[in-house]
Amino acid sequence: METMIIEGDFTTEKALEWKKLLNKAAQRTSTLHLDLSATEDADIVGVNAIATTFKMLQDKDGSMKLKINEDSTIYKLLSQTKFLDMIKKS
Repeated sequence: METMIIEGDFTTEKALEWKKLLNKAAQRTSTLHLDLSATEDADIVGVNAIATTFKMLQDKDGSMKLKINEDSTIYKLLSQTKFLDMIKKS
């Protein structure tokens, strides 16, 4: 299991940088724990980064767990897409 902590801005530019790191992590491990509890702002690019990584893990029978603040923008976006229903929260 690998843990990654995403803090601060998780919008377009930063989210694209994180997407590369998340996808590399998904290649290395079968279980990824994302700590998003200190994420301040997010957009659809951040959602895409998480979804893409989740799909990579799922394709190899892996899993993803999230630590997330329920008052955060990323939580609201993931909830709207029904994505949180598919991921384990810690």
